[in-house]
Amino acid sequence: MIARLEDYKSSCLKDRSKQTVAIIIYSMKNVVGTYCRNPNSKRTTELINSASCANEATTEYARCNSEYIDLLLAVENSKDAKQQLVQLCW
Repeated sequence: MIARLEDYKSSCLKDRSKQTVAIIIYSMKNVVGTYCRNPNSKRTTELINSASCANEATTEYARCNSEYIDLLLAVENSKDAKQQLVQLCW
């Protein structure tokens, strides 16, 4: 997966987008290295054990994220600057 991201970055992106994806790839490599270097470590076991809890939160996260996107779209579509501020501070 990381190799595909690197190919995409090199082939399709420029400037700021390319830099942003490079940072994401670097971070992913570090995380993979941390957990895959020693798959039987306490840290890896704790990560795997936390997956069920994270999975339970997925639905709530998706709902919250959807509401946030709707809010941002409402702010973007509002013509009144004061109303935009009110919506952002809601």
